[in-house]
Amino acid sequence: NIVGKTDLVKSTALSTQKLGLQVRNLETNELRYYRIKNGVLITNIKPNGIIAAQTRMKKNFVILKINDNDINQVEDLDKYLAEDTDEFQITGMYPGYANYYIYTIQNNK
Repeated sequence: NIVGKTDLVKSTALSTQKLGLQVRNLETNELRYYRIKNGVLITNIKPNGIIAAQTRMKKNFVILKINDNDINQVEDLDKYLAEDTDEFQITGMYPGYANYYIYTIQNNK
């Protein structure tokens, strides 16, 4: 490993898999219809993931930001989830509802 030992190094980086999320990019027409500039759509939330354990987030939630970083595509989401933080915020919306929602997630390392 990086410190010159043979011990296993456990990754603390989050991913959509660890969160229990399946996501996809939004199409241009969906962005226009929802009147938003960016975001990725949650297509499924697995019951054994971090999101299900810590929130009441539902399928079809659109992730707009991680902390203060705009999420334009799935690759952006992966990039910001890979940052090693103890806590982060997901900001987004549910199509058809006027409010934005903020979920604070703990990284259970």
